This record gives sequence, C-alpha cells and structure tokens, in this order.
Amino acid sequence: MSYDEASICLIDDVILKAWPKGATGDPEQLYQIWGSFLGEAMRRVVGGECVESEGTVGVKVGHIVTYPLSKIQKRFENGLEDSITFYYKALKTLAKSKAP
Repeated sequence: MSYDEASICLIDDVILKAWPKGATGDPEQLYQIWGSFLGEAMRRVVGGECVESEGTVGVKVGHIVTYPLSKIQKRFENGLEDSITFYYKALKTLAKSKAP
C-alpha cells in the first residue's frame, strides 16, 4: 500500500479480510497504525497539514479538521457503516468545494 487514493480505498477491504470479527489483540495499536496511515495518505492526497486538536492528532484541510485515528476506531467497531472510503470521498468533496 502507498499513500495514495487507491490505497485509502482499499482500507475497508483489508480490515474486512484481516479482522472479519473486529479488532483482536491490542486494538489501540491497530487504531494507531491504521489511523496514522490514513491520516498521512489523506494529507498527501487531499492536501493539508497535521495538527493537534482536541487532545489528538488531526488532519486540517482548509477549515476542516478530520480525525483519522478516531475514524479507524469507529470502522473497526461499527464495520462498513463507518466506511473509510465513504469518509475519504466526503472529505475530498468538501475540500474541493472549499478551495479558493
């Protein structure tokens, strides 16, 4: 996987195949690893910067701050109802609509 759009859109499938019953072992470590990957990939693809906000790390794109670690945790806990692909595409659309 790379820090690109195609890899972001593969995260749901990877989680589904590798952890079909949810996070196992040390879930916090999984959230950190996948959340960090998602955040860096979104930062590179959509643009933006890493920021510290609300006691955690976020990615700021324009006036929007998104929290990839929290999103990954929700994805593991709630399944595809918290799709990473949907989340990413919504952020990408919002970022384009807010662009000067």
